[in-house]
Amino acid sequence: MTVDAHDTLYLANDDSNNVEEYRSGQNHPYQTITDDLDYPVAVTVDKNGRLYVTNEGNYEVLEFAPGSITPSDRQISKGLLDPWGTAYSPPLLP
Repeated sequence: MTVDAHDTLYLANDDSNNVEEYRSGQNHPYQTITDDLDYPVAVTVDKNGRLYVTNEGNYEVLEFAPGSITPSDRQISKGLLDPWGTAYSPPLLP
């Protein structure tokens, strides 16, 4: 799980193949990301609000624009085998 600059909590739920987004002070998800997810195990958010999801079932890290539930065209997959974590330290991608 991770928290962004607006205190929004993102929770990777590998059993349900989704990422739930909880706004500050809410007990129920604001939105749920399911597109292209297969065993998401970790999430992180960069300083611009882009969400990165380690999608272990498809051996990739997906990028989501702020507020989007559909992954962008940018992804990291080359050479990944059973990825399990994420971290953000600029620059993540060129």
